Amino acid sequence: TSKCGVGETGYLCAYNWSMSADANDMYHDAVATSKVYFAILLLFLAILFKLTTTIFTFGSKIPTGLFIPTMYIGACTGRIVGILVEQTIISLQGNAFGEFICPRN
Repeated sequence: TSKCGVGETGYLCAYNWSMSADANDMYHDAVATSKVYFAILLLFLAILFKLTTTIFTFGSKIPTGLFIPTMYIGACTGRIVGILVEQTIISLQGNAFGEFICPRN
């Protein structure tokens, strides 16, 4: 799950939280709001921009690195995939397939 706390209101942390009533239950729902999906759009645009600039700088005669831009693109992609997987698992709770993928006990 996300490292965002219950009181966070930033774009990547704008979730509707619902905690379990049982103190021993480690499961909670963090349903994403429209701010989180807007942050995904911004991350995707950042990936496209960084990919484009990396392609242009790699093709130039100026010595530029490829390692750091690749890590940047991977970090943005990983955050997007993490949010989408998290929201998929939350949406599957309560049906048989969701319980098979992520059992509560």
